[in-house]
Amino acid sequence: VKFVELPYQSYANKVTITDSELNEYFQKNIAQYRLGERVNISFIKINPNSFLNKVKISNAEVAAYYRANQQNYYEPEQVKSRHILVRTEQNASKEDKEKAKAYAQQILKDAKKPNADFAALEKKYNNDQFEVRSEDLGYFERGKMVKPFEDAAFALEPGSISDIVETSFGYHIIKLEDKKAASSKSLEDASQEIMSKLMEEQSWVIARQEADDIQYTVMAEESLQAAIDANPDLGLSIQETGFFAKGDMIPKIGSGYTYKDITDEAFKMKVGEISNLVEIKLYGDRVLGYYIFKLLGKKPASLPKLEDVREKVTTDLKNEKSKK
Repeated sequence: VKFVELPYQSYANKVTITDSELNEYFQKNIAQYRLGERVNISFIKINPNSFLNKVKISNAEVAAYYRANQQNYYEPEQVKSRHILVRTEQNASKEDKEKAKAYAQQILKDAKKPNADFAALEKKYNNDQFEVRSEDLGYFERGKMVKPFEDAAFALEPGSISDIVETSFGYHIIKLEDKKAASSKSLEDASQEIMSKLMEEQSWVIARQEADDIQYTVMAEESLQAAIDANPDLGLSIQETGFFAKGDMIPKIGSGYTYKDITDEAFKMKVGEISNLVEIKLYGDRVLGYYIFKLLGKKPASLPKLEDVREKVTTDLKNEKSKK
């Protein structure tokens, strides 16, 4: 049986709808457009990057960091390979495994020919009886692959091809393309990376100190503007997000996931209240910024007006009509 898949979305832009159709569709499906509770805040961001020009790191500090963290600049032995796999199920019978291995042996003869193309061999040998896959594995170090595969790959020399290697996945033919000996990055090679890291970390410290002072000023004066007036050299500004719901992208700030602490704090507050200082970190404890904000407004969950969700309703109706 042959078929052609025609995604309905590709026709949606060609669909025309009238205002009356849009309104009728909206009224019929209004419950699915229900708006959750929303808040609106004004905020000040203290950005650590703004303080990088105040950071001074000496060459001695760079060297001391390198000596204390030398293990981070060690590159283990690596190999670059590709392979062909004749896949077998883990619970395959002995007979099925023997057939798959024999098939792999057949492929190996072609694989060892000069300039053999593993991708082409996959196309040639993959069929309903035997699942054959080729893959470029790139560089990897020991401990990243199953042991029989790893041992075979690291035993090869660049340009050579293994015999059949059996693993829990099936039967492999491995071609080694390159090998990198273990090495350590020198202080000279690592110095710029270390300098950038130390400068960034020190900027977090300065930003936190400034943020604590800003918070004290805001709380004492009960005003975000007071922090702007007291720190004209910091280039601070007050911005307003507009209304957003839990889990939404926070306008002018960022994703609801990364900045979840701001959302959580905002939804606990009463209108007119000013938040505590909120520190936002990314993975690896990288500080993105410090925020202090005021809750300007809060809207309860409600059914929307059409103009509030017109774009989404229009898209949904066009998709619906394009399926017919």
